[in-house]
Amino acid sequence: MKKITTILFALLLLYWIRNAPFTTASTSHPPTSIVHEQVFVNMIRDLELLNSWLLNSYYPQATISILRRENYEKILALYRIDAQSFNQSIKYYLEDSSEKALEVYKKVYQALKELYI
Repeated sequence: MKKITTILFALLLLYWIRNAPFTTASTSHPPTSIVHEQVFVNMIRDLELLNSWLLNSYYPQATISILRRENYEKILALYRIDAQSFNQSIKYYLEDSSEKALEVYKKVYQALKELYI
């Protein structure tokens, strides 16, 4: 009797786990500290432009590092976003889901393309 009860309990548990609704972070709403997606796309666009300019420059590596840090801070100030919110947004939009990251980078690509049309 004990074996039958154990087997039935295990089957019931497996059935419950299989049919239980699972929620993931990708389906939930973003936390309040996350930057709005369009603002985030514009920030990434500006950072990509900065990186492109720095990669094509002939400055020494130390100068490039200083310019990158200074302009990164200027971009954050321009959009009135603190570094912690931006880092959380990077995690939310780019690191948590590859599908979401691909969608964001498609929007960044489109935003870059619109600058040159």
